[in-house]
Formats: sequence, structure tokens, C-alpha cells
Amino acid sequence: MPADHLGRREFLRRVAGTGAATCVGLAAGSLLTVPGGAQEAPQPAPAPPPAAPTPPPPPGARYFGPKTAAGEIPCLLCPRGCKIKPGARGECQAYLHATDGTLQSLSYGKVAKWMVEPVETDHFFHVLPGAPAFFFGAPTCNLNCSYCSEWKLSQFPVEQVPNQPADPKALVAQAQAAGVKLLGSTYTDPAASLEYALDIASAAREAGLYPIAHTGGYLMPGPMRDLASALVALNIDLKAYSDANYKTLCRGSLQPALDAIKAARDTRVWLEITYLVVPGYNDSPSLIKDMCRWIVENCGPATPVHFVGFFPRYKHRQLQTPSTDPQTLKSFRETAYEAGLLFAYVGNLPGDTGECTLCPHCHAFLLRRVGTSVSAVDFDALRGFCTKCFTAIPGVWH
Repeated sequence: MPADHLGRREFLRRVAGTGAATCVGLAAGSLLTVPGGAQEAPQPAPAPPPAAPTPPPPPGARYFGPKTAAGEIPCLLCPRGCKIKPGARGECQAYLHATDGTLQSLSYGKVAKWMVEPVETDHFFHVLPGAPAFFFGAPTCNLNCSYCSEWKLSQFPVEQVPNQPADPKALVAQAQAAGVKLLGSTYTDPAASLEYALDIASAAREAGLYPIAHTGGYLMPGPMRDLASALVALNIDLKAYSDANYKTLCRGSLQPALDAIKAARDTRVWLEITYLVVPGYNDSPSLIKDMCRWIVENCGPATPVHFVGFFPRYKHRQLQTPSTDPQTLKSFRETAYEAGLLFAYVGNLPGDTGECTLCPHCHAFLLRRVGTSVSAVDFDALRGFCTKCFTAIPGVWH
């Protein structure tokens, strides 16, 4: 799941006392400055319109194989490879082998959380800088991250998670009413409600919006290509760079996660990668070096990588895992540059230059970030190039 830590949005609220719901109504898609310290705390966007009085049955899943001899339905969505018995659910609790013999998506058409915030709060630094995005998340997740900040939404069955009904077009209408250009799936993970995420992305494009998503990326290559192809921009959380740590932190495996990232890279989607640095679990300098080299070789040197500071949440409060040392984040950023990455960032360090976008050629400041404030310096935000040396900067700028 993407919202697997004290994220940038929550951290910035605490240190700056500011929110981003005030961005609603600003010119979507434009570069803007959101001053910190003076705004009210963010409020949830208006609830999506209610569903029809008699809602249809849950829609069928799209990623499954033929029934086994034992009558199980193999789910082909993610690497867990669940074989779901009649009346049972997959590990993510989002797919049910119904009494009529079909596999149904229980989270389709349900929204557990939504809010309008600057796109940077979800670690998109090369996508319409400073623009507000309508972010939403459906119930449940297919990973079990031990530090999840949204565990009340992600780690329970759908019926135990408070939610509002919203079909794809209704959700798009809410985003349009908020006056935004970006519609983003986050908080939990689109992987556990992929059919819903795909239909929302399709409806968003039809309405002239830009669909984006932040995901844990724990999908089979085919479904991941489908998701990435439907989006304008995608941020994938890489949880660790060793199989043992992947299992410990989120009950997943490393190689399927890497395969999913490569599948996304094979599409035209704009890709950024986030790495939450958990002290004592995934902060080995040698593994970080290997990971950065892998990203350069498999995703390209222009792929932005975000090293995000960890704060203990969920099970790690009891484990008393310490917060990430800021110097560790800065060190890993330098490691990324040494490995050949052109854009490396630190997260949860407001005011640090590691949150700013620099020109990889002349090192001029292009985009300066301080908390929730984003401003262009030596950057043409419409055409996407450095105004000092005229180097083209990859991203989604208009």
C-alpha cells in the first residue's frame, strides 16, 4: 500500500500547521505557491453523491483463472496467488468467491477516504508542481505493512471500514467540482481494487482530468501494465531491497515487486519511486547502493527517487522503532547521485534542499520546496526546461 508511513502530508501538517484543502478552486495544472503556517487544517472534500437506493451486486473481478478441480478460483491479480474457495475471500479481503460461482470485487465503488491536497504530498515532484489533486482510497490493501499509517482502512475487511459509495463517474464529478486537474488513488492501494481504479482512470481521461496513483506495486506484471497504461503518472513504493526485509515489513517478496516496477516502466506512464527508510530494517548502505544501480539500469537515470523519513506507526509504536536520522536520508540521496540517478529527493525534512529539484546539468535550483510551498526559480514550468542552461527536465509539466 502507498500510505505506509507518517507520510509527507501528515508530517507537513504537524510541523507547519498547514493543510492543502485550501488549494481547491485554484487554477488546476498551474504552478502555484501555497504559503505555510496560516491556513486552517485541511478538511475532507465533499462526500461523493450517494449510490442508488438499490445498489447492484458487486462487479466481477477481471483477473482470475479457470476453476481448479477443487472448485477454487485462482486470483491472478497479485503475487500472493490466492486460490479462493467457494464462500471465501482472498488474503486482501477484497475479492469474494460468491455463491453464484463468480469472483466479485467487494471494494468496487467504495471510497474510504478522500481529500484535496497539493500533488507533492504524495511524492510526485515532477507532476504539475504545486497543483491540487483530488486524492482518494478504497478500503483494504493486498500488503500488510507493519508501519501502515492508514491501517484502519487497509487491514480490515471492506464491511468493517467506513466508506461512501461512489461510482467512477461520481468520483470524477467530485474532482471536477473541486476544480482540480489531477485525480489520484492513494491512502490504501489501487492493487486491491484494480477494476475500480481502472474504471476511474478511464472516466477521468474522458473528463479531461489526469489520473495518477501511488501504489505498493505488489501486482503481477500484466495487471501492473494495465494500471500504468491507464495513468498519466505513477509512484511506486519499493519497501526494501532484500527479500528477508520485504517479508518482515509487509509480508511480500522482493522479486515480484521489482518485476512490477519493470512492467510499469515498459509503459508510457511517468514513474517515480518512493523508498521509506525504516531504521534497522531496510537502511543498509550497501543495499541502497545496489537498489539505486538497479533503478538506473531498469528504469532509467531520470527516474525520480524519494528517500522518505520514517516515524513509528501501527505495530512499530510497540516495537519502538526509532525515527529515521536526517543524515541517513541525505547520505542515501548522495548515494543515488553517485549511482547515476539524476533526481533524488529526501522526504519529511521540510526546508532541506534535498526536497528541491535541481538541474542535473548546471545544478541550478529549478523548483524550491519549503513545506507545502512550491515555487519555480530557474525553471520554465510550461515547457519543462532549465532557464539557465536550457536542459530539458522530464516530467508532466502541463
